[in-house]
Amino acid sequence: METQDELKDFPQLPPETIIWKYFKLEHFKDLIQSSELFFCQVSEFPDAAEGRMNKHQLESLEKEFANDPDRIASMKDLHEYLRQRCWVSCFSRGDFESKEMWQRFPSGVAIRTTYGRLELLRAEMGRTEATYLAAVRYQDSAYLPWKIGYLLYQKLPEPKFMVEKEVRFSICLIKEQSRTEKCSLTNIRERVNLNTLIQKIVVHTKATTDEFRNIQSLVKEKLGRKVHRVVWSRWT
Repeated sequence: METQDELKDFPQLPPETIIWKYFKLEHFKDLIQSSELFFCQVSEFPDAAEGRMNKHQLESLEKEFANDPDRIASMKDLHEYLRQRCWVSCFSRGDFESKEMWQRFPSGVAIRTTYGRLELLRAEMGRTEATYLAAVRYQDSAYLPWKIGYLLYQKLPEPKFMVEKEVRFSICLIKEQSRTEKCSLTNIRERVNLNTLIQKIVVHTKATTDEFRNIQSLVKEKLGRKVHRVVWSRWT
């Protein structure tokens, strides 16, 4: 049973919750061929606000330590340090495929899984002390607890973010290159059990018939019986 702390700061989902991950075609093929899940360093994300305090949190921090500017600077430095030592793989929750998400991955591929499968995958990785799995919070709050990774799971309640219904799988290696100002490890490729991860594979209708057949062949070669779970998307 999840603690109230986990539900508040790292929102958990029921194991049966359907989760999707959308890929460009070449990235999906890489996943199947390598059995490696890609995690991107947070500081490499296009959104500069990733892993940083929102306006209200920053104002609250500056008010609380108004007489201690060194403490404020130290907190900001710490958050920047963590942005370079946390890596994220992004998923999307939803009972069905998302038309909005497909618009970001035309001619792409999506895999369907569940939150429970991701939890099992996390356990199989064998370093649960360094990983987080939770839904993203869409809020603009001043609340800012002292927890490694907390800021990775918040986004502003804006339509462009909320449509993602994002679930994040994160790896935080706080001591990685600890003596350097900037961590050079911009991504992590974590070997995973694809039979644990993948429940179904969906190909966008803008992909060609040849691409669909190539995906079937690749899945048959790497995953065997799962070839029957390769289907066309319902969206055009």
